[in-house]
Order: sequence, then structure tokens, then C-alpha cells
Amino acid sequence: MKLGTMADLTADITSEKRERIDTIKAEMVDAERGHELAALRKAQGFTQVQVAQAMGVTQGRISQIERGLARLDTSTMAAYLHAIGGELTITATVGNLSVRL
Repeated sequence: MKLGTMADLTADITSEKRERIDTIKAEMVDAERGHELAALRKAQGFTQVQVAQAMGVTQGRISQIERGLARLDTSTMAAYLHAIGGELTITATVGNLSVRL
């Protein structure tokens, strides 16, 4: 069985299917980020309750974040990381030049 190119494989994807694929991709990214945040929290010795109190949210919200059930924007990630003693840094790279924003 020959699979062909990526263009061959995706040629018949409708806009509805593309939307569903994009949604699934976003859910997977959120789940991975949540898993990583939970690992960082545990490594620092914090409970979900402690992080929730520091962020001013409920423990249930922290659970949603860590299970990938919440969309993570940069301000939420920054607040979470701040609550466990860290910080969110963003680096822009263009060519061989990088700038921390």
C-alpha cells in the first residue's frame, strides 16, 4: 500500500473535518501543557489547593487546567507558574537573532 504525499492524504478533507482536526489538535496541546504544569507543581511540592489559593481560583479549576480541560492562555500559564515559584518567559527568534519578550 502506497500512502503518497501529505497533500495526497489531505486533499479530500472538508472544511468541517479540518475544523474537527484543529479542535482535536488544540485539545491535545492543552492536555500536554496541563500535564507539564502538573509535573512542575508536584516537583515543587505544591498541592492543587495551594496553587488555587495563590491564583485566586478553585481547586477544581486547577484540576481542569492540569487535565487539559481548560484553554490555556499566556496569562493563565504565567499565573500558574508564578503560584509555584516560576515564571513564563517568551522568546522571539527571527533568523539568528533572539529577544526575550
